[in-house]
Amino acid sequence: MNIEPTYLRYVYDNIKKGILNAENAAALPKGFIEIYDSEFSEKTPVNKRQESLNQLALWALFKGPVSLTLAASILGSKEEDVKDLIDNYSNWFNSPETGRY
Repeated sequence: MNIEPTYLRYVYDNIKKGILNAENAAALPKGFIEIYDSEFSEKTPVNKRQESLNQLALWALFKGPVSLTLAASILGSKEEDVKDLIDNYSNWFNSPETGRY
């Protein structure tokens, strides 16, 4: 599954504007629930799912490519953990230059 990089940004912006919320699931972009279900299975512990979602949501706020060091600092994580996040969801990231995502 290939996801347009601006997808999470779109979702975040609409949550912030109040357009998207738990009571208004019909307003979610087409395919959002299927993406969530395929990427975050019930086998994944809830706390791990939440941690990954929080990190991905923060990452969606970056305006351009950032280094692993900067991302880890902003996400409050170790660089190895951020690299694992990138590796796990590599189809959601692009690397326009070496060492930046």
